[in-house]
Amino acid sequence: QVGVTVAQTTMEPHLLESCVRDVLNETAPRAMAVLEPLKVIITNFPSDQPLEISVPNFPADESKGFHTVPITSTIYIEQSDFREVTEKGYKRLTPQQSVGLRHAGFVISVQRVIKNKNGKVVELEATSVKSETAEKPKAFIHWVSSPLICELRLYERLFLHKCPEDPSEVPGGFLSDINPLVFNRTVMLKEDPGKI
Repeated sequence: QVGVTVAQTTMEPHLLESCVRDVLNETAPRAMAVLEPLKVIITNFPSDQPLEISVPNFPADESKGFHTVPITSTIYIEQSDFREVTEKGYKRLTPQQSVGLRHAGFVISVQRVIKNKNGKVVELEATSVKSETAEKPKAFIHWVSSPLICELRLYERLFLHKCPEDPSEVPGGFLSDINPLVFNRTVMLKEDPGKI
């Protein structure tokens, strides 16, 4: 896919990233995680006890096994998966638009938006219906329930410019073009306890 040549060439970074994703897609088991959590209470959750959801370790190849993840009436979704005002092209959760919960078999609809004193959305109350009986949602979002706090390291591009060795683009040389966000960027998040 990358190709080999004796001539000196510059490779697009996104091509290398694509190759890395292809390898990780077949070697790295999946876990659902939420970086910026928004609490959602499912008011009509069908059980007082947690339900166990079977989630494939590799969505593209279910023969590689499954792990179980609990779901309760309280879940957390990404803040970016909810908007108060529906915008054209936005397919995730809004007060007027339902979404499916990935792997869970539920479609949720917002009933109430709860804000803090500054007007920031801090919690949603929603109702759920089984996927089989609901109208097919435009999107399925990831979620966590009974989360664990863990550390995740996010990596950015190593260089700020496409061609860090090009003196016309980076007069100070490639060492002056290192992205300061690449190193020591750590965030705390909630991850499902099915994968540790």
